[in-house]
Amino acid sequence: MEDPWNSSNTSLREWRLFLYEGDARTDSNSLTLVRVCISLTQVASGVEARVDFFWELKPNTYYTIRILGRTGYASRVRLRLYERGNAPSVGHDPTTLPASHQLGTLAFAPTYTIWDNWSCAARIAQNHCGALTPTDTIGGFDLALYYTFTLAGLTHLYVDAWTPWWWYYCMGDIRFRFFQTILPVDCGGGSFRA
Repeated sequence: MEDPWNSSNTSLREWRLFLYEGDARTDSNSLTLVRVCISLTQVASGVEARVDFFWELKPNTYYTIRILGRTGYASRVRLRLYERGNAPSVGHDPTTLPASHQLGTLAFAPTYTIWDNWSCAARIAQNHCGALTPTDTIGGFDLALYYTFTLAGLTHLYVDAWTPWWWYYCMGDIRFRFFQTILPVDCGGGSFRA
């Protein structure tokens, strides 16, 4: 988007983006249109117009982006591309959790740290599990990771998700849901209490 922001420029910061499958450098006649006329409008400094392509793009495939602008606009424009996620998710299926995501009985005082990644495999739509995932999205969120644990008695449990600031910029908030059930998780007949 506009970089640096020119506050004296009153022109509308609006562009149209077109995404094609194929490499325009080698054969511009065989491009396949993926998304058409995506509106991008920047309204202030530091507020970038952006578009997400969730699970629409194929790996190891060339893509071409075309950006259209207005004739009256005169400033420098910057395009940034981000790949979301950096590795496959591990704890995305509650019925086949790895040992790293099965914490067992939590002991008093230690801190438990578990790392995982958001990826296409964590889509709720691909891992339906009874009341855990009644729909493809929960409150607008469509990715889920799972962890199990038990408690030896009454306890004060503190749960926190740490993400670098740039993950927050790309991913947004992280939410937690807690369910009470018998382990292992049984999606077919298990009863869950939120």
